[in-house]
Amino acid sequence: AMVRGIVQEGMKASFTLLLALLLVGPHVAAADAFLVFPRERWERGFDLAADVAYGVAATPAGSAVVVGTAGVVAYDIDGNLLWKADYPGIAYAVALDKEGNVLVAGTAGLVKLDPRGNRLWERGGEYTHVCLVPGGPIIAASGNRLIALDGERELWEIELPHEPLAVAAGARELVVGTTEGVVVLDPDTKDVKWAAPALGELRDVVLSSGRVYVVGSLGVRAYSLGGALLWEAEFPGEAAAGAIYSGPEGTWLVVAGLGPRRNKAGLVAYSPENGELVWKLWERVPKGTVSVRDVAAASGAGVFYVAGTEFAEDPDYLTSQYVLASPSEGAPPRGCPVTADFSFSPEAPLSGEEVSFTDRSQGEVVAWAWDFGDGAGSRFRDPVHEYASPGVYTVTLTVADASGCVDTVRKSIEIGNRPPEVVEVVAYGIAPRAAFSWRVKREAHGRFPEGFSPDGATDLDD
Repeated sequence: AMVRGIVQEGMKASFTLLLALLLVGPHVAAADAFLVFPRERWERGFDLAADVAYGVAATPAGSAVVVGTAGVVAYDIDGNLLWKADYPGIAYAVALDKEGNVLVAGTAGLVKLDPRGNRLWERGGEYTHVCLVPGGPIIAASGNRLIALDGERELWEIELPHEPLAVAAGARELVVGTTEGVVVLDPDTKDVKWAAPALGELRDVVLSSGRVYVVGSLGVRAYSLGGALLWEAEFPGEAAAGAIYSGPEGTWLVVAGLGPRRNKAGLVAYSPENGELVWKLWERVPKGTVSVRDVAAASGAGVFYVAGTEFAEDPDYLTSQYVLASPSEGAPPRGCPVTADFSFSPEAPLSGEEVSFTDRSQGEVVAWAWDFGDGAGSRFRDPVHEYASPGVYTVTLTVADASGCVDTVRKSIEIGNRPPEVVEVVAYGIAPRAAFSWRVKREAHGRFPEGFSPDGATDLDD
C-alpha cells in the first residue's frame, strides 16, 4: 500500500540512494531501541531525472521492485539492478503474485509484468492502488471504483463514495482506507460490514491473520474482523505505511514514517497481539526532510524496504533497505574480528556541556552506531553530544566490519548538574550605605577582625 502524492515539477537532477542498514539485537526489551548503522551504500539503479518513488514490493528472497515517476525498477538483495521496465506515466503502486509476476498501477493503466520485467498484458485507465486476494482475483482502485479482475477479465466493480487512500484484500473482506477512516466491505454482497476511525489522518491499511491494522498519521489501531478495537499505539512522529514481517525472530507490524522533526525517517515494529513497541530505528536524512510513501517486508530474507523522496535543493528518489541480523547475545560471535570499545571526555561532564566520544574499537570497523541513552544517536565514528539534563545515562556503541560481523559495548556516563552562572555587577559612583547583621556562634581563632564583634551591626563605609 502507499499514499498517493503530488509529482514535483521542475526537478533538475536526482539520484538513487539505497542505504543498507544492519538491525542488531532481535530480542531487545520494549523500552530499548534496535541499533542500526549503514553497512554499504548503493548509488545506482533508479537514476533518471525527476525521480519520485511511490511504491515498493519485496519478494521472499529479498529482492525489491520499486515504482514511481521513472517506471519500474527491480533490485536484488545486494542492491544490484536486475531490470528496468518503462511505464509511460506515473506508477503509484506495485504488488507481486506468488509466481513473482509484477502488477503496476498508475496513470497509464494497470500493467502485468513477468518476473524479468517483460510485459504480459495491460489494461487502460488510471489506477491508484493494486493488491491481490490470496489465491483469488486482483483488486485495483480507479478513481472511486474498486475493480476485481481475473487476469484481464473483469469480475465485478464497486463504486465508493470517495477515492480510496489505501486498499487491502482478503478472501472475505475488502479493507478500504478513506479520509473518514477504514471501511470493511463484503466482496460477495458489496455491503459495508463496519467502519472505524484512524488514529489521526489515515495513511495505510494492512490485513493479516484475521486482523485489520489501520495506520494513521498519529499511530496504529488494530481491529478484529468483526470491527472490535483490539489495541491502539502511538507512533513517535508521523506514520506513513505499514507491513507485516514474519520470521524466526518473531512476527511484527512494521510501520514506516518520519521522526517528530521530519529530519529522520525510520521504522517502528509493534507486536500484532497487543501493540507493544518491539523495536524502533531512525536514520537521519543527510540533506533535509524526507517524504516516506511505502514499506515492504521480505520475511524470508529478513529485509525491509522503505520508499520515499528526499527533499533538499532537488527532490531525490530514495529507497532504504534494512537488513535484519541475529547475532548471539552478550559476547560477539566466535571468530568475529571486531571488538567494540570507546572512551569519552571530559571525565565528569555537566549538563549543557559537549561530550566527545572516541571510538577505541579493534578490527577493521566500517560502521558505527551510537545510542547516547537519552533518545539521541549518531552514525559518526567520533561524535560529539550534549546532554540537556543531569543524570546517569547508558551509552551503547555497536560496530561492524565489511562482512557484517558486529559487536556491542555499553558504558555508563554520569552527567552532573551545571552550577548557576555568577554575574559580576560593578557599580560606578557612590553606593548607599548598607547595614549587615550577624551572630557568630563560636570564636574560631580567639579574636575578630577590627570593627567586627560576635553580635551587633557594623556599618560598611567602603
